[in-house]
Amino acid sequence: ATGPFTLVIGRDTTSYLQPLLDEWNRTHPRVQVRSRAVRFVDLLTTAMVQQTAGQGADILHPYALWTGQLAAAGVLRPAPPEVARRIRATFSPAAVQAVTVDGEIYGYPTEVQTYALYYNRRLLREAGVARPPRTWPELEEAALTTARRDRHGNTRVQGFGLSQVEDATVVGQTLALLAARGGRFLTPDGHGTAIDSAAGRAVLDLEQRLIDQGAADPAVNLLSAFPAGQVALCVSAGWWTGSLKVSMGERYREVGVAPVPGPHGTGRGTLATAFLLGVNADSPHPDEAW
Repeated sequence: ATGPFTLVIGRDTTSYLQPLLDEWNRTHPRVQVRSRAVRFVDLLTTAMVQQTAGQGADILHPYALWTGQLAAAGVLRPAPPEVARRIRATFSPAAVQAVTVDGEIYGYPTEVQTYALYYNRRLLREAGVARPPRTWPELEEAALTTARRDRHGNTRVQGFGLSQVEDATVVGQTLALLAARGGRFLTPDGHGTAIDSAAGRAVLDLEQRLIDQGAADPAVNLLSAFPAGQVALCVSAGWWTGSLKVSMGERYREVGVAPVPGPHGTGRGTLATAFLLGVNADSPHPDEAW
């Protein structure tokens, strides 16, 4: 039999993917697949280190944001023409773009997520805010109104959740606001940054104002503070809904979700991110892996 192949997956995805792998292994005795769970925070480093050591997995499940880096390092191989055609025909343009570098598709999009405004209904209600903000002025006003500090100046409630807890949160929040402003992060060819624009400067100015006015505190861990009822408003991806339901239990009824506000109303768009299932450039079984 050919194989077994090793599939590197994020630990949080193991629960839904493992039954599919079990079914595959039952029905495909010639090509067996086993998974190697890796924490998300270690996923990129693990892929790079194992590749250097000649121990890379045949199939990888990385964050699509790393596609260019993994392709340049010789970890991921471009999809064969027939696979690329299938992906273009099957997935949305945004999903296809997420797994494309320099015109080459590097895998099947998975876990496509869009960003939205999460808010705590109770905190807004207690502060007299009737509905989630739809414009940036409303967002600033709601964030200032809901923010709370104790007599020592310590943050008790963050009006708008900005967080430095990890890179993906910082990048995701900022780029979602940038999209709502109608801006772009990269130039159309993907080889340069476009954030130094009117839209980009407006987003960074907004975030700086929220910090300077005490409505946002980047030192707060957003991922733990929001479910604890210590953040009124924040921008995050759709995957967070499932995590919040588990961590908050019955208190999840306090959570609402709305479009990311734009400067003058509902934004022009939002950020979409994804993972991908791709094949290692050094796999001895690329046809079977695809």
